[in-house]
Amino acid sequence: MKNLLLSLFILVSLNLYAQDNAGIPIFHRLLIYNQNNEVLIVKIKNTEYWLTPGIYQDDKLYLKEGLWTLANAYGLEISQPELHAVFMLKYANDTKLSIRNIFVSQTKDGVNKRPEFVSEVKWVSLKEAKKMLSFPHIIAMVNQVSSYPKTIWGGTLSNYKEDETFKCKILEDFYPLYESQKAAKKRMKKSLLKEKA
Repeated sequence: MKNLLLSLFILVSLNLYAQDNAGIPIFHRLLIYNQNNEVLIVKIKNTEYWLTPGIYQDDKLYLKEGLWTLANAYGLEISQPELHAVFMLKYANDTKLSIRNIFVSQTKDGVNKRPEFVSEVKWVSLKEAKKMLSFPHIIAMVNQVSSYPKTIWGGTLSNYKEDETFKCKILEDFYPLYESQKAAKKRMKKSLLKEKA
């Protein structure tokens, strides 16, 4: 319950900040896992871009309703989405930041439909998803939340193009917005092992 209240506080605070600074887009990315621990990725029609499903927040859709509607667009019933990150994203040619919330959910269903703008859907392992996703900033976000699933993360990234290739730069190192004591100890132990290697 404490985790839920803290997650809601963080999400509401950042989203109120975005509303006060009109024009800051809020994007909700939903990582949906099936019973085989595979994640759903989608290919945008008439492009080569592979992404995880997501939606931009607007003034017509409540957050929970939006996430359920997103899952339903693929014919999926999902578990209660859990907030795993609130990142800021800066595009190279833009002075404004956007908020990127990462939610994680599970499903027992198989995809039986897709939105018009999606040409393909696949269930793939997390390792395969990281190879297939088209944008390095999405890969970095997915990698962080999947490496430390008991922590809610923050951080700021930049998305830019160099020689026609998308790139990502971490502008503000990832940091925990919330983590349990057990998760913190595990993360610290993992960091120490990396330093010794």
